Amino acid sequence: MLAADPDLAAPAAGRLTTAGSGPPVPAESATPQQLPATVAHFTGRRAELQALTGVADQGGPGGRTAVISGTAGVGKTALAVHFRGACHDPAGGPGGGAG
Repeated sequence: MLAADPDLAAPAAGRLTTAGSGPPVPAESATPQQLPATVAHFTGRRAELQALTGVADQGGPGGRTAVISGTAGVGKTALAVHFRGACHDPAGGPGGGAG
């Protein structure tokens, strides 16, 4: 039944789509924005943020990948989301003033 629903089909090559709340972009360059919201009071991870900044600063045009590991509930997602927000600070550059 759902296989016939045209709204569920992948966009055709070259067809414009939206990524998040931004302007329409070509379908092949659309990037999902599926991160949770940042926490209201993020503190105490200066060493981890500096390590992530070091990895980001080494990246070229293709970017870099870092792995954040740890047991459940230690704040891996909060760290990643906070760092991602810092990296997208227009005044901050690759490390975005993280820390």
